Amino acid sequence: MTAVDARFAGGPIIVDQRQASYDVATELVTVSAPGWDTSLFPHEARALAAALTAAADEAERRGTRLKRRRDVNVDLAALDG
Repeated sequence: MTAVDARFAGGPIIVDQRQASYDVATELVTVSAPGWDTSLFPHEARALAAALTAAADEAERRGTRLKRRRDVNVDLAALDG
């Protein structure tokens, strides 16, 4: 089991694996996030991981051009505790 801290999602996202209820020989990847959960076949989980990685790469690429003033970063850091 892996827990991913996701502050804006409302809590951690839990990624795990389990056997399918209809066939104990079938392994599934489970994703449980606040408000929703799903089970995926391994190839679907890999495709989701690739899509998330690509979206994160694109968001970082675009985000590097955005600069905040230092005082804003200090205020945001204070909110994180």
